[in-house]
Amino acid sequence: MTGKATSAIFDMDGLILDTERMFDVMVQEYAERMSGEKFPREKLMEVRSQMFGRKKEVSAQILHDALKLDDSVPPEDYLEWRKPREREMFPEAKLLPGAERLIRHLARCRVPLAIATSSTLEAYEMKISHHRDLFALFDKVVTGEQVERSKPSPEIFLVAAALIKVHPIEALVFEDAASGVLAGKGANMQVVAVPHHRLDKSKVAQADQVLESLEEFRPEDWGWPAFA
Repeated sequence: MTGKATSAIFDMDGLILDTERMFDVMVQEYAERMSGEKFPREKLMEVRSQMFGRKKEVSAQILHDALKLDDSVPPEDYLEWRKPREREMFPEAKLLPGAERLIRHLARCRVPLAIATSSTLEAYEMKISHHRDLFALFDKVVTGEQVERSKPSPEIFLVAAALIKVHPIEALVFEDAASGVLAGKGANMQVVAVPHHRLDKSKVAQADQVLESLEEFRPEDWGWPAFA
């Protein structure tokens, strides 16, 4: 289903930037460090699917529970452990197919644009370091520490809509995670889902449109000029 929209709010990780594979590596390395043995790929995929789109504190708790770690190892241990890997990996984040073309096109069409990411501002700055000209096209950026409740709470999208001065029903959310789709719909917004290839498509069934890639997106389906 498609509709009409006057503004666009984008998630970042796994949608604009190919960072999810970096998190895969970090979770794999930490799990093997804590268990002393190779973490089965099936288990990794199961845990990572639960972590998609969540604040880092929530993701750390999910991993802590999955590894069955006791209270002697707090969930925050994972976050501290991964900091050097973040500084090494995040600046190398690549753009995902279709993202740059779409963002630049909407900016040229003067569509109000916002980022609503669960990442911290520090992580956001590292991830966009090689793409600052593209991210400068966004009118507003909302990061995880600016809201009290993480996705699937709609709070971050409502804050983003308020900052770009649009009514929620007029906003089109772009998301890759099930929690983000739920957050967007909970905010009474229209949602385009571009789910990770490992994510069960049924988990984003509430989205108004589900695509394999942003390369498939047709602006004219939402009332905007078509790509030239």
